[in-house]
Order: sequence, then C-alpha cells, then structure tokens
Amino acid sequence: MITRPLEDAAPLQSQLEQLGHEVLTEPLLSIRPLPHATLPAAAYQAIIVTSAHGARAVGSHAKLHGTQLIAVGEKTAEAAREAGFREVITAGGDGEALQALIVETLNPKAGPLLYATGRDVAKDLSQTLPPYGFEVIRVIVYEAKAAKSLSAGLIAALDQRKVDGVLLFSPRTATTWRKAVHHDGREERLADLTHFCLSAAVASALKEDEIISLRITVAAAPTFDSMIELVGTA
Repeated sequence: MITRPLEDAAPLQSQLEQLGHEVLTEPLLSIRPLPHATLPAAAYQAIIVTSAHGARAVGSHAKLHGTQLIAVGEKTAEAAREAGFREVITAGGDGEALQALIVETLNPKAGPLLYATGRDVAKDLSQTLPPYGFEVIRVIVYEAKAAKSLSAGLIAALDQRKVDGVLLFSPRTATTWRKAVHHDGREERLADLTHFCLSAAVASALKEDEIISLRITVAAAPTFDSMIELVGTA
C-alpha cells in the first residue's frame, strides 16, 4: 500500500507493479499549493527544497531558474529540473544530509538562502542553519492536510487481510497512518503488515505510543531507490 499524495504515487505504483506487486493507493496527505505565497526579493545564493511540491511551487517563478537549487533527494531534484531549474544539486535524501551538504559547500557570506517548504517540516533548516552563519528565508509554499480516517476501501482490504505491507516516506505520514488506524479501530490489523520506512525517523514516528508489536523495516538509505529495493519483488 502506497501512502504518498496522489501526484507522487503514480511513479512508485508503476515500479512496484513491474516487480509483480498488486498495489493499493491510500494518500494520507493531500497537498494544497499556496500560489499567493510571497517570495521576498533578494540576491539568493541558493534555493533549498525538501519535496517535489516545494520544487514545483518555487519553479513557477521563472526569474529564479538560474539560481542554484539544492534538493533533499533525487526525486525532488527531478521535479526541480522539470520545473526549469538549470543548476540542481542533490543531497543524500534526508534533512541531516541536506544540512551537511549546505554547510560543507556553501559560504554563509555569499548571500541568503531561500527555503521553500510546506507548513509542516520534520527538520526546520531555518532554525538549524543560522548557527553556522547562514541567513535563511523560509517561505511556506504549500500545505499538506493529514487524513483523519481510512477510506472504506482500505478498511475492507485490511479486514479481508488483503494488505501485506505499507510504504511510509515521512514521519508525518507515519504518524497520520498510526492515528487513522486507531481512529477506525483497526490496530489489531497492524500485526499482519510489514511497514517499510524511508528512515529511522519515520520508524520512530510509527512506534510512538505503540500498542502492539509492529513489523518494521528501514531502507538502507533515505532514497526512492532504496525503498524499492527494500520492498523487493513479489
């Protein structure tokens, strides 16, 4: 079962089906762009994005396409290139790797950083980069609304034990999944599932307030390809 927003689920679904899996999609976060978000005028040395949604949103500002963009991972980098950015650098797939790349490669004196984010972030670089001397201007360009309950179709699939695994790509998605399952009284079904987590942070969010023992496996690296390898073939 894929829990990613609809616009992100299709490529993953295609790859999993090619590997022989039957795939259900259950978007736990719905994305709403904020088209009227204001980007302050400044001589940015670089733009930071941590999701494809952020890359697409800031990509609507063509005047920024010549500015170096630093993406958290390869899928975000692909979205940035498709949005028109010409100089895209990719970090290792999570917030820690992204911060390390910025600190190691950028000069705090070369200009401010534009940080295009959703309303909720797992690691707020506008708080963690200034101690290194960087000026970070955070702009919220989209918001993600969390589902409060599961769809009727998924509840039926869980009750019929037709779901073997759940893919979780962010701590917030893991928390949303846990709360939605609790809301619908399906905690006992979790023991039937393998939870494929992008990172240890995702796994940690899943285990918070854990009521029953869960089968959890974590990708070797916080990347799309590592998640595919983790799931393997049917």
